[in-house]
Amino acid sequence: MRTMETKRPAAREWLHRATLLAVLGTVAPGVLLWSVVPSAQAQTEPGQSRLALPDRRHWVEVCHELEAAPLDDQANRDAEMALQEIKQDVEFHMELGPAFFSFVRDLNSSGYPYQAQMVRLYMLGSSAYLVETGRNDTNASSVAALTSVVKGYNAVLQKQPTARTKVLDTLLIADIKGKLPEYVAKAH
Repeated sequence: MRTMETKRPAAREWLHRATLLAVLGTVAPGVLLWSVVPSAQAQTEPGQSRLALPDRRHWVEVCHELEAAPLDDQANRDAEMALQEIKQDVEFHMELGPAFFSFVRDLNSSGYPYQAQMVRLYMLGSSAYLVETGRNDTNASSVAALTSVVKGYNAVLQKQPTARTKVLDTLLIADIKGKLPEYVAKAH
């Protein structure tokens, strides 16, 4: 039987997930559903679904592959599989923070055709930061995630120079000027 103390974190988690769902609306629902709907495995006892550090490092590799080729079908399939692994790893907790919600809202309103790839890059970039540093610093993680997005956006522009959007152009300029940390701070 659950006590009140064990129910409250679950209620907070559902509130966070409901907020995420409300912000995302219909933005890439297949991409982000994992963040909103808890899996049965996520409700298991701690230690039942541990991935070894080398397996988590694979997420970093997948992130870099997607940064280099965000329009590649195989890179996107690998990214989806990595996101599923992240969802199922009960000991891996990535905080997305306000910059994520701001980014997704702005990207959704832009109608950018490759928004699903950019959101995948954000989540993988944030995860890669946590794997590489071991620090769950929301601001630094957001900067790393947006850096991944900018790299992916540059790769898209190399293949399709007309696939531009103001939202990502703003991030690109901020990155060039070294002002992504300020962009993230403004989102708070």
